[in-house]
Formats: sequence, C-alpha cells, structure tokens
Amino acid sequence: MDAGFVGGYITRGRMEARASMQSRAADAMIETKGLRRSDDLEDRIDRAALVIEAMWSLLEESGYSRLDLTERILEVDGADGAVDGKATPIREPCLICGAAVSAASTICQFCGAENPDYHPIQSI
Repeated sequence: MDAGFVGGYITRGRMEARASMQSRAADAMIETKGLRRSDDLEDRIDRAALVIEAMWSLLEESGYSRLDLTERILEVDGADGAVDGKATPIREPCLICGAAVSAASTICQFCGAENPDYHPIQSI
C-alpha cells in the first residue's frame, strides 16, 4: 500500500468528520435562534395581554360593558372585510413606488421608503 494513499484516506476522513461537525453546529445554532425567537414572541404576547387587560379595566371603570366590548371587537374584526377573528392589517400603497405596504411595516419592502402610516401600538 502507498503511504500517500493511506494518508489521503485519513485526511479525507478527518475533513468529512469536520464538515459533519460544522454542519451539526450550524443546525444547533439555527435551532437555538428559533428558540430565542419563540421566547421573544412569548414576551411580546405577554406584554400585549398585559396592555389589553389594563385597557379593559379602564374601560370597565368608565362604564363600558362586556357587550360593548363584544360589539366593538366584531366591528374592528370586520373592518378588513371579513369577520374571522383576525385583524388583518390593511395594505396601503407606498407613496414613492405604489407597491402595497402592510400597515405594520415601517418601510416599503420594494423601494425602502418610510411608511408614514406606521402605528407603534401595532409593534407590541
């Protein structure tokens, strides 16, 4: 047997093992980032629930009833054209290029122009 062949075989095996470890490390990093995003989402949901609870307590103290709230929820839900339990942001045309921009976006995804209709409360 040729020593170069054996050395090459061993070197190739080490390179494959290293590539496999790097691939597994990259997969682990992606999974960890996904978990962090999940934690961030849970934090945002918790903050939104807190804000909603505080707002409802103020409304109740001001004399509004659950029936008032239910009627308003249905009104807001239907504002996008469908009473489906979701508040779908209405898209507005970009002032620069005319592309449809989500009301929750701060910039146009096509030309980069700032969206002046952005409302900070939607980012909670």
